[in-house]
Amino acid sequence: MNMFQHSTRVWVGAALLAVTAVASQGLEVKTLGGGPTPGNLGRAGSQNGNTLMQAKFNQPYGIAVKADGGLVIADRKNSRLREVFLPGDDDFSVTTTFASKVPLPVGVVVDQDGMIYSVNERDGTVRIFNQVGTLLQTFGGLSKPTAIAVDGQTNIYVTELRGAVKRINALDFTITQIASGFRQPRGLALLNSETLAVSDTLGHAIYTINLLDNEVQLLSGNNGAGFNDGPASVAKFNSPWGLTRSPNGSLLVADRLNHRVRVVGTNGFARTLYGGDKARWLRPFAGWRDGDETTAQAREPIGVAVSDEGTLYVTEKYWNIVREVTGANLNGSSTNFNPGTNGGVLVLPPTFTPNYGYHPMGVNVTVTSHVPVFYTLDGSEPTTNSLQVNLNNDIGTIRFMQHNRDLRSLRMKAIDGTNVSATVGGISAPANEIGIPRDISAGSFSTVVVPVVVNMKANSQIRSLQFRVRVTPLNGGPPVRPQLRATSMSSNDFVSVVTAAAPNTIASYLASGFSSTNAGVVTRELAVTALGTDANFLIDQYAVAAMVIIPMSRDAHAGHTYRVEVTNPSATSDAHQQIVPIVPMSARTITIVGVPYLVGDVSPGGWYNAGDFGDGRLGNDDVNAIFYASHGVYVPYASTDAFDAMDLHPIDGASVGGNAIINLGDLNVVLQRSFEYDPVNWLRFHMDGGDIGFQATTLPQPAPQPVPPPPAGPGTLWAPQATVGAVQQGYMIPGGKYKIPVYVKVAPGCSIAGMSIRASVVPNADAAAMGSIAFVEPLGGNFIGKNGLALNEVLCSWLFIPSPAFSPALTGSNIVGSIELTVPPTAVAGQSYTVKFLKLGGGADLNTLDDLEGIPMTFKVNTYATPTAEVISDEWKTYFFGTNIAVNAATLADPDEDGAPNWQEYLEGTSPVDPASRLRLEQEVVTDESGTSVQLSWLSASLKVYVVERAASASGPWATIASGIVGDGFVKQVYDAAPSAETLFYRVRVQP
Repeated sequence: MNMFQHSTRVWVGAALLAVTAVASQGLEVKTLGGGPTPGNLGRAGSQNGNTLMQAKFNQPYGIAVKADGGLVIADRKNSRLREVFLPGDDDFSVTTTFASKVPLPVGVVVDQDGMIYSVNERDGTVRIFNQVGTLLQTFGGLSKPTAIAVDGQTNIYVTELRGAVKRINALDFTITQIASGFRQPRGLALLNSETLAVSDTLGHAIYTINLLDNEVQLLSGNNGAGFNDGPASVAKFNSPWGLTRSPNGSLLVADRLNHRVRVVGTNGFARTLYGGDKARWLRPFAGWRDGDETTAQAREPIGVAVSDEGTLYVTEKYWNIVREVTGANLNGSSTNFNPGTNGGVLVLPPTFTPNYGYHPMGVNVTVTSHVPVFYTLDGSEPTTNSLQVNLNNDIGTIRFMQHNRDLRSLRMKAIDGTNVSATVGGISAPANEIGIPRDISAGSFSTVVVPVVVNMKANSQIRSLQFRVRVTPLNGGPPVRPQLRATSMSSNDFVSVVTAAAPNTIASYLASGFSSTNAGVVTRELAVTALGTDANFLIDQYAVAAMVIIPMSRDAHAGHTYRVEVTNPSATSDAHQQIVPIVPMSARTITIVGVPYLVGDVSPGGWYNAGDFGDGRLGNDDVNAIFYASHGVYVPYASTDAFDAMDLHPIDGASVGGNAIINLGDLNVVLQRSFEYDPVNWLRFHMDGGDIGFQATTLPQPAPQPVPPPPAGPGTLWAPQATVGAVQQGYMIPGGKYKIPVYVKVAPGCSIAGMSIRASVVPNADAAAMGSIAFVEPLGGNFIGKNGLALNEVLCSWLFIPSPAFSPALTGSNIVGSIELTVPPTAVAGQSYTVKFLKLGGGADLNTLDDLEGIPMTFKVNTYATPTAEVISDEWKTYFFGTNIAVNAATLADPDEDGAPNWQEYLEGTSPVDPASRLRLEQEVVTDESGTSVQLSWLSASLKVYVVERAASASGPWATIASGIVGDGFVKQVYDAAPSAETLFYRVRVQP
């Protein structure tokens, strides 16, 4: 051996100095290879050669031990399987490439016959090699696999990132899901022929699966991210990754973000083998130090494997190294570790009910304990810094309002000084069930929204489902209105719930309404079906299977009650014929009662019915909620109480406020009231007979009432007070950063002092997705700008409060800011993107909010040929044709066949669907004592500006008689008082 090389390696890897120090008589951690090497100080690489002095890895993940003692490593970023011969022999150990072009291997395992299996992240495959690296078989069908294990009976087990564990038959490669519901499982180990261990990285826990009945049991952890050695009930992990079974039956865990390798006994007791706190790390190779159990350090351990002799091998991601651990007594006989005793007082854990289920409408959880109870709602470990239950005579209540979690995320423990109980939490449903989760209060003639919830027991799933929803009057009340129906669900809803859609799809179902009569009582019913795989239906833990709208009758009075129930459920696990038992929950009751709600008070947004949202105050949270809704984001279902509570403008006073639209006016009113600039607040409530009652919550003061505008003339068909658009762009290159100016053109006689815009930049055809955009350099004050539902969308508001955003108010044409974007680097020449403007609002003040329209702008990539500029707004097209993408709405189309294409009808303010609607000039010769004149008249359109001209020839030249004439929807008249003998032609046209 070249001693100079060895000493150089020790100098380069200062963290390895302990290797050559006096050896410990017990545990010893030693680096085999990887990381910075002599002549190459980079952490990562792909070099083969002497393992200690030359070998380089790039994200070594999975590791396995061959029968001859060699190692196989899934070298992820190098897309290779690497082989280490004679590991631990610094002089003669060699690293080679066992297989190349393996698509991101993350796990590797060796079976009893020496065959080598790799599981590969990029293409979701398993590849099987013989002992010399010949590829024997490739099969796929997996979704982001993360770990692999094999048994001696031709079974392969694989974890998938989204939470499933699957069994693959190695003979015919059929795939069966045996467990689900994990939060990013990344480690697998076969403990015996009947038990599989799984590490749940985001759940910070270790579980076991009984392979006979697929029952999942917690082995250790699930106490939140952190570090704690000890019994299963208190043990903590932080992103546990690779697993392997030691010869004595204990489990080795690569506890990645605790930077430790841990041992877990069969009783779940966890202890640290080596590694430790970051505070102990030494530079320049922080987290990389060989030594014994007191000095060795680790940094992001990923993979673990144990030889039959009890030697442990570990891969570590940060330094890209492979370690060897000896002296750990992993082939001894003890697999249960003694947790010891501290002589403390036994503290019983709290009990609580309900203890399972998905409750998107919220639920009160009753807690019982003799000592203080602390709890968390996100699955993390409770401490004395967590929320505390307010106990009264040993009983307290937790309001559980988690729209995207079930009760398994509720965790609590009793803490009495230094004595602590075991942590308890919610469980999976004991049986598959479907129904309405709780009773409901509703007003007369209100719109009630109820979720049909499915709770699944562990290791069950549903791929197709059908059921009935029945609403029956109980005490003489009228039936609900016939419009009982199911409605769509999306992430844009005011209350976002977990839906039954398979990943990256949209679930679909059919819902048919009908009525039945029994003894004169009319029951409204809804039959709901989600059939076949095309429905994209999947429930494997919990979900809202359907959102049901129940319209209450105007004749429903306070005290009337209704039974709402789900009946006749049936389901399959394969969207075919594999039946899944499912039972209905108990029926629920709707009670008619006029619950008052404070106008503008919508946060916290618990649910849609009065009493299920708000906290009796107005603050920034309410302003945020209405800000988003005014831009069309997170909007309550129409006609619900939550929607009405957001509809503040016009304000209450002479009559109940609101106009069934949530826009800039509502945002400014809630902002004004939240600052107490307007001290008057209002309550609304449903009265018997269906009307909305209202009353001031302070001394009534006369509310300013807007002066109604004069009635529109017959020529007014489409007259927005302002138009929003973007300046047309020319040559734009991939990867280029640009600012696209946004303009507002205000109609004559109008002004804009506050405004809201929702803008997006969307790819057309097959163009690459647009990344994040921003609104920069805004004009005026009181500006709020945020991203919308996606990165390629911005929400902008210029507020009236505390003073108008634009002072003086905007008139004419104005640049109000720019959309800043980066053209996707992968965009190619000719591809195009469109800037769209949605949900526009604005006006001169709160009492004169106007209609605004937006004109889209399209730009192309890498070409001087810019698209023809659009001149028609999307709102105009939607108003006349129902949608802005209708064929008849095209710019050059002429749907009424009057010879004027749509662009001309738009500019002239006429109707594109009425051939009689044209801009036409009428003339009449008038003779009186002043002489002869010509009277010219035409039906004007509101806010259009006209010029009237005359000429001796149809080809001109044209002389102006009058200009700057602003239309108002009525007939306009102009006189040519002294027509010349040559005047033969007159015309009227719209000025630009």
